[in-house]
Order: sequence, then structure tokens, then C-alpha cells
Amino acid sequence: MHDITITLLEDIFVFAKISRPISVKENYSEDLVFLASLDLHLLSVEGMQGIFSDWTGLMLVSAISAGNIRGVTYDDELAFAYAAVDQVPPMSLRKPVYFKVLCETLPICPTTAWRRIIAMKIFGSVTSSEGGLIIDSKWFQNATLIANGCKRIARMHSIINKMVSSGVSLSNIEKLYINGKVDRLVL
Repeated sequence: MHDITITLLEDIFVFAKISRPISVKENYSEDLVFLASLDLHLLSVEGMQGIFSDWTGLMLVSAISAGNIRGVTYDDELAFAYAAVDQVPPMSLRKPVYFKVLCETLPICPTTAWRRIIAMKIFGSVTSSEGGLIIDSKWFQNATLIANGCKRIARMHSIINKMVSSGVSLSNIEKLYINGKVDRLVL
């Protein structure tokens, strides 16, 4: 979890083009990074409050969405263009995620996953395309998701600043890895 968080932080500064907070003291602790990583990872759960009432739906939508916009995420110009919460990548930029890959990636029973996906298709949040699954761009323009996204960004900055003010220096972020940068999962 530590190296995943460091990779996330490194990517945030590259793709979001925001400046790194300056640490006034150096008091590096793996515990500080671990606690911050828990907070950062729980932000996605907070963002889906009022949208999903269960972990299965949250994991499926998160994984499908991440896979759909992987090409946007790792393209400097596109990532910056769609960095704002209300700037949703259009359907033309979304790539399908195959159900088989989704089941191999997530710790969810395929039958359960399929039942949830059928329900999401009925509600219009998931569509099929080229043999895979795509989260419809319109779904992300839900007012609750946008409001929650704005709150999550503010909390993310707060968590990062608290970590830095506690002594984790991000000026040489590559030195914070324990085992090295985490490979980006491709769905």
C-alpha cells in the first residue's frame, strides 16, 4: 500500500500539474505514509456516498471507469484537459473493459459481478461496446458525484499537506519507495 500511495502522489504531481508542497522539516515515517494512504484510498468511497450502497457496485464502477479512461489518464494533455471534476472524458475516448479481465482483476465472484452489471445496465450507467463494458459519460455528470468530487479534491490536498507538514518530504519523492514504483494496472 505504501508504494501504491507514493506512485499515486508522483502521478498526481505529473498529470495534474500541481506544485509539490514544501516540507519545512524532514521526519519521514512509513507510518505517516500508511495512514495517509488509507485516507486517500477511502476518498473514492466517500465520493460515491449516496450513489452506491454496497462495496461490490463501488468496486465494479471504479474498475470499469479506471479501465475506460486509462488512455486519458496516462496522456499528459488529455489528463490535464479532463482533470477538473466536471470535465468528463467523452464516450469517444473511453475504451471497453472486458468482463473476463474485470473478474480476473477484482476479488468478486463472476456471478455476483454479472448480476450487478446487469442492474447497472438497466439503470443506464453501464453500456456494452466492442464486447466490453463502458461507464456512460453522462452518468458522471450527476450533481451528487460532482459535488462529492469537489469535496474529495479538497480533502486530498488536505491529506497531502498534513503528511508534508508532519515531515514527509515530497521533493525527492522517488526516494520514498520501499520496493519501487508500482506498475500501472491495465484493464
